[in-house]
Amino acid sequence: MGYKAYKVIDAKDGIIERFEYESATFKIVERREPKAGDYLVIMDEESARKLGGVTVGKPYTIEDVYVFADDDGDLRYRSKGSYNHAIYEKVDPPKTTITHEGRAYKLVDRRAKDGDIIICDNDTDNHVTAGFPYRVTNGEDSEPAFIDNHGARLYVYRRNRTESNVKVYEPVVPKKRLIYRDSEGITHTVLDAELIAYSSVEEVPE
Repeated sequence: MGYKAYKVIDAKDGIIERFEYESATFKIVERREPKAGDYLVIMDEESARKLGGVTVGKPYTIEDVYVFADDDGDLRYRSKGSYNHAIYEKVDPPKTTITHEGRAYKLVDRRAKDGDIIICDNDTDNHVTAGFPYRVTNGEDSEPAFIDNHGARLYVYRRNRTESNVKVYEPVVPKKRLIYRDSEGITHTVLDAELIAYSSVEEVPE
């Protein structure tokens, strides 16, 4: 893609699978037909010249299965063979916290490890479902792994799964609540993170 506002996130074999445009993230549509609400992207300058009125790398909203509006607002009809293009869909921002099996987890910016929950952005055949939470365990040589939809163990960072398309959530450690009495005999309930303000007071058993 040649459009300056683009940031390529994932690419394989010359195909851009995920990109960022004006703070929004898009991923390529696979294994289904385009639909209204998807985005059409012209992939090269030659195709843009053939069409006219379009910009390489800019996502155009598909208003109907074969219709999109160009840079001038004119409706254009998508043709599979007449120019080089790809279809993308917008990716919703990841949740910062999730609940899985009654426990809270928070989004972290690191590789997965034992005890985490992962959520993949993309399906992997029928073995992994995009958006579904999977618990991470240690595989051979402590490489992070998980159990797929068929009960088989898969390694997290294989088969096109990368740090950019796998969201990692770590368990949220509950903050400990303690009851303290100050110098005037008044009790206070505080979190462990706040104890620095009560360093000179006496702990009262709950």
